Amino acid sequence: MAKGRKRTCPHCKRSFTAVGLADRPSFPFCCDQCRLLDLGRWLNNEYAVVEDLSRGQELKARIPEASDVSDPDVKAALDELDT
Repeated sequence: MAKGRKRTCPHCKRSFTAVGLADRPSFPFCCDQCRLLDLGRWLNNEYAVVEDLSRGQELKARIPEASDVSDPDVKAALDELDT
């Protein structure tokens, strides 16, 4: 029989043991309640992925002319750095 590994729930910090994903469908959370509470925080914009904008300035310095860029997403990002 496989030995379970001790884990800590990222939401409530409770310890639990999990052998595999089939053992804990709500993994990495200890239960569905913690999983849903965490999802709710993402949906309410309580969490955010933060991007380091200094890297964008470095990349912009390496591009000789912004008008040479054909990708509209890159153009938009470069324009956003100007503001």
